[in-house]
Amino acid sequence: MEARIIRIRVKDPNGPQDRHVNLVVPDICPFCHHHSQIHVLARAASKDGSTAGALFQCGFEPCQSVFLGYYTLSNTVNSPVIFPSRPDGSVIPDIVIDISPSFYEIFLQAETALINGLTQIAGPGYRKALEFLIKDYASHLYPDHKDEIEDNFLGKVISEYIKEEKRIVEASKRATWLGNDETHYKRKWEDKDIHDLRELILLVVREIDASEKYKRYLAEMDKWKK
Repeated sequence: MEARIIRIRVKDPNGPQDRHVNLVVPDICPFCHHHSQIHVLARAASKDGSTAGALFQCGFEPCQSVFLGYYTLSNTVNSPVIFPSRPDGSVIPDIVIDISPSFYEIFLQAETALINGLTQIAGPGYRKALEFLIKDYASHLYPDHKDEIEDNFLGKVISEYIKEEKRIVEASKRATWLGNDETHYKRKWEDKDIHDLRELILLVVREIDASEKYKRYLAEMDKWKK
């Protein structure tokens, strides 16, 4: 889908004449996360022509939230940084939220930081969210070992209490490595970044969701076996 563009006239820092620049209008509301017609309520540029801002409103009837777009005018076509932005909580299934509500809360806070460009804060937040997810899941599997699980290092919990869940083990180990990079002075994984960490955490989430659904259906339908 081609991006919707609005034009604005700004001062040209390299000459006496004004210039026209193109601003990309977002097509997703940062509050309700619906793809909808975004209304442009106002727009303006800084006096020196280096930045611009626009006031938007969501066109989705139940939402109609108002938000801001901030543009740094360095290109012919300029995309905005959106304020404020709310993370999309629907990426975390209900089964996982029930197992670890603390993970859900921390993960959404990390998402909020990432959305707003606060990557130095988001990284440690994702690492903390991962620890809560894994330890709460291990405690869900082994409720009698809850205290021991909470006191152990994350790596030991992964290797001792989730060892039967091979895909979860491998994804969570790698998420731990990248999460540690976000909290340490020197990075070990130079070719990976916070987006890889986020994707690995979501892989763990999806595997936990799938595993729990699989076990639930087997338990529910075993009674009909002949």
